Amino acid sequence: MRKQLDLSGLDLRGARLRGASLCGATLSDSWLTGADLAGADLCEAYLNRTWLDASILDGAELVSASLHSAQLYAGSLRSAKLREADLRQADLRLANLSHADMTEAYLSEANLSEAQLEVTVLAAATIDFCDLRRANVAGADLTEAHLAGTDLSDAILDGADLRNANLAGGTLKRVSFAGADLRGANLSGVDLRSANLQGARLTGADLTGTNLRGLDRSLLRGVDTSQAETD
Repeated sequence: MRKQLDLSGLDLRGARLRGASLCGATLSDSWLTGADLAGADLCEAYLNRTWLDASILDGAELVSASLHSAQLYAGSLRSAKLREADLRQADLRLANLSHADMTEAYLSEANLSEAQLEVTVLAAATIDFCDLRRANVAGADLTEAHLAGTDLSDAILDGADLRNANLAGGTLKRVSFAGADLRGANLSGVDLRSANLQGARLTGADLTGTNLRGLDRSLLRGVDTSQAETD
């Protein structure tokens, strides 16, 4: 059995590791600030508590990788493969994750404020109790994603697919759902008064206890609002 590479705790700031084969490697507690890991194979690698601020991980293979509490501030992960990756409590502020595949990824309590997530695949991902304030999530696939308790204040989700997603108890101040698909989504207990719902589809959404006071009723045609808070 091949011994996995152990690079834990090392100072690798600015390292050029583009296309490196690091599948299953241990890089936990290492310093990789500003490193170039574009196209690297990091599947099932351990990067817990690793410093990856301003690093380049475009197109990197991170399937089932563990990045618990990793620091990825302003990192570039465009088109990265992060399926089933563990990013719980990670710092992803200002990170660029556009077009990344994050299907079934674990992001509980992660900080994604002002992150770029356009056209990112987050289907069935666990994104509960996260900070997504001012994030750009336009056109993203969030079908069956778990976003309970997440703060989406001032976030842009225009054209996003949120079918059967769970947003119960989240903070949705000034969020934009223009053209978004929210059919079957759980929006119970949220306040949508300041949300942009122009062109959004809400058929079958759970609006139990949802605050809809003052909303343009034309935006809710055909939607069951009997359990919501309305004027």
